[in-house]
Amino acid sequence: MQPSPAFDKPVAVMVLCTMQYLPDADDPHGIVSGLMAAVPSGSYLAMSDTTRDIDTQTMMTGAARYNARLGPATFTPRTGAEYIRFFDGLDLVEPGLVPLLQWRPESAPAEVIPMYAAVGRKP
Repeated sequence: MQPSPAFDKPVAVMVLCTMQYLPDADDPHGIVSGLMAAVPSGSYLAMSDTTRDIDTQTMMTGAARYNARLGPATFTPRTGAEYIRFFDGLDLVEPGLVPLLQWRPESAPAEVIPMYAAVGRKP
């Protein structure tokens, strides 16, 4: 897919707490790849999503309860390894893929939130 002529300058694509609601069968990585293919070089992808790597037992118990109530929708907390794939072909901005509260904090985070955050730039 080529960048749209409507996007002649870099843009920010923000996918915040969204992909956790798409199961792998819906190809969430392909969706993000398609979005980034449609924007010009210099554009950024900002993402945050729930993970099962942090506070694993609580997250998996919560995901099972949530999915039991959602019906056809699915809550899919991904691992860091699964999450970083959303940034394939992009240059990660420092500090890279980190727990949400560690993304450029002004102070040491006192809480634990089971989410990752990252920003990548399209070369």
